[in-house]
Amino acid sequence: SSDDEGYHITVRGDRETRQYVIDPRYFLVSQYEVADAEGVTRLRAQAGRVTELGSIPVPRFVRIVFPEEMRSVTIAYDEIDVNEPVDCSFTIPTGAERRNR
Repeated sequence: SSDDEGYHITVRGDRETRQYVIDPRYFLVSQYEVADAEGVTRLRAQAGRVTELGSIPVPRFVRIVFPEEMRSVTIAYDEIDVNEPVDCSFTIPTGAERRNR
């Protein structure tokens, strides 16, 4: 279905139901929710403040909430670069224990 928020998709399974809201302008998932078999929301996420970098729509705000655990994380970006090289190197401190698995 659809409304002013966007396109709504519901996927029902034996153990949980997932609901997605797709932003009609950018075709991005703007809201996502997971509920257990009893209908209790276990996870709620939303993305917003979308900006276009070239032709790539990117949300500048992401919030994930775990209502039952009363936990959440929010990430808000002031500046975003896409498709840029990332240096993920790090130096192992002297004296650190190494474990190879």
